[in-house]
Amino acid sequence: PVKKTRKELKAEKQNAEQQLSKLEAELMDTSVRPDNTTAFERLLLSSPDSSLLWLQYMAFHLQSTQIEQARAVGERALKTISF
Repeated sequence: PVKKTRKELKAEKQNAEQQLSKLEAELMDTSVRPDNTTAFERLLLSSPDSSLLWLQYMAFHLQSTQIEQARAVGERALKTISF
């Protein structure tokens, strides 16, 4: 194994910090539409009564022709949203 120089280690650390900062900014930006199940679940934990978010989550599954998952999300939404 080749030992890395201090300069290379510093560059790697800066790169990792930049990637982390970018990810944090994306997570904080409310205008970014989630693009995976994990992102939707995270948003639903913070806003369980958001009917718009539940509908977007169902539409996400329907776009992937995952009809059963969309139906399950809809049923969860009806149980979760307080009227």
